[in-house]
Amino acid sequence: MRNGQQQQGQPVMRAYLLSLRSADDPVVTSCIARLSEWISPPVAWPGIDGRRLAAPDYYKHLVRAHFQHGQVVTPAEVGVSLSHVTVMDDFLASTAELAIVFEDDVVIKPDSGEVLYAALPFVRANDILVACDQSGLEYIGIARGRPLANDGHCQEILRDDWRIVKRSCAYVIGRLAAAHLRDVQNQGLWPSDDFRVLCPPDGRLLYCGAFGHPPHDEGSVVAPERALKAASRVRPLPLLRRLAAEVMRTFGPRITRISRDVRSRLNGYKPI
Repeated sequence: MRNGQQQQGQPVMRAYLLSLRSADDPVVTSCIARLSEWISPPVAWPGIDGRRLAAPDYYKHLVRAHFQHGQVVTPAEVGVSLSHVTVMDDFLASTAELAIVFEDDVVIKPDSGEVLYAALPFVRANDILVACDQSGLEYIGIARGRPLANDGHCQEILRDDWRIVKRSCAYVIGRLAAAHLRDVQNQGLWPSDDFRVLCPPDGRLLYCGAFGHPPHDEGSVVAPERALKAASRVRPLPLLRRLAAEVMRTFGPRITRISRDVRSRLNGYKPI
C-alpha cells in the first residue's frame, strides 16, 4: 500500500494508533500522517492510563492475574494491556482480515513500508507478526528465527524463543490470533508483549524489523515500572498479601459480610 491505497491482492487490514494523547495532539497527527503514506490512515485509538485507575479497579486486575498465572502486573502494564484488548474488540467487530497496531512511540524508518509489505503475505489468521526491531533487548536473549523468503524480511520465530521477542509498538495480527489474545487477557492480564502466551499455540509468531523503538525505552510509561519491579526483587506472593491487606482495610466489613453469607449458604445455613 502506498499513499494510503490498498494494494491489489492484499488482505483487508485495519490500522490503529494507540496513544494516551488526544487525537489532535501533534505527536499523534504527525505519526498518522507518516503512517498514511503506506497504509490506510490509522484510527487514533484512546489508550487507558493504568496509573490513573482507581485502586479497586487496579487490584481487581492484579489479583486476577496473580491467581491465574502468578504475574504481578504494574499499573502501566494493566493500562497498556487493557488498551490492546479494546483494539481487539473493535477489530473483531469489523470485517477486516488483519489489524496492524501501533503505539505512538513507534519509530518509522525509510524502508518501513517495503519491509512491512514483504512480510504481510505470510501472516495467517492465527499468526502475530511483531514488526518492531529488537535492538537494545539483547539482555533478554537473542531470538532464533527461520526466514520465510529469500530476502529475509519475514522470519518465523522458534517456539522456544517466543518469550524473548518483545515490544508491542508495532504488530500485525490475524482474526483468530486476536480472539485468542482477547480471551487470554480477559482471563487474567499479561503484559501486552508477552507473546509466548498471547500468540495462539496453533499459530506462528513472525518477525520483521520494519519499525523501530526509541533507544533505552525513552518516553515509555511501562519501562520505569518494570525496572522498579525487577530491581525490588519482591516475590509476587508477599506483594500480593500486602495489597490484599490494604484492600481488606478499605473494604473489610463488606467483604466479611459477603464471605459469611457465602459460607452459610454453602454449608446449608439459612437466615432465621
